[in-house]
Amino acid sequence: MGLQAPIILDNRDISSETTVIYDMDSPPNSIELTGRVIDTIDPSQADAILQSIMATGKIADGEYTFEVSILSEDDQVLASDSKIILVQSPVSITLESPSGVFF
Repeated sequence: MGLQAPIILDNRDISSETTVIYDMDSPPNSIELTGRVIDTIDPSQADAILQSIMATGKIADGEYTFEVSILSEDDQVLASDSKIILVQSPVSITLESPSGVFF
């Protein structure tokens, strides 16, 4: 199977439940996905992240790595990409004492 047109993936396509994606051709060609999830987040970690988001309305500070690899049937890497996202909350600056005081 070869790609007949470019594909664009979004977060809805990156799921263990996804079995078909479509390319950008007109009309779109369906691409059947088969395989297995090799590595997933620990459910307790996922729950902790979700609870933090629900409590604060934002994702916790930290470094998050997202990696996607496409493997052939014999586990050869056909394509892969990763993205590291660093989340940092802004820190407000407070004046501790006046500066430049003249006598």
